[in-house]
Amino acid sequence: GLVIDTLVNRSRPLLYSTAPPPVQVAGAMTGMELIDQQPQLRDELVRLGNRLRSGISQLGLPVLSSSGAILPVLVGDLKKTVLLSDALLRRGVYVPAIRPPTVAPGSCRLRFTVTSAHTDDDINQVVNCLGLALKDLDA
Repeated sequence: GLVIDTLVNRSRPLLYSTAPPPVQVAGAMTGMELIDQQPQLRDELVRLGNRLRSGISQLGLPVLSSSGAILPVLVGDLKKTVLLSDALLRRGVYVPAIRPPTVAPGSCRLRFTVTSAHTDDDINQVVNCLGLALKDLDA
């Protein structure tokens, strides 16, 4: 809204701050401790990311190379990218459309994010919803 936009664009402490807030640092430190204590979560994240990458590729969309939990899927066309994002959201799957000026014109993409809390059923649902969204665009 208006208040948030004003703060983000005009708040001097926010604009000129280079250090993260203490609560963000504490959260990051706790996350690092969890990674050390539960390495199986990292393995599960990789496994689920690979399953999602494979499922999206089988639908004919190129998954750009990435490491980590974010899978950028190249769509290219701005309108098609936004329509796919909207179609996924209507099916209960939040996948933001990344478009200019964040990326170059003609390189619009969908940004899928996987967590170790997702399940195989979640991955199946996302791939199925994406397949249906693609069919909707072709209709």
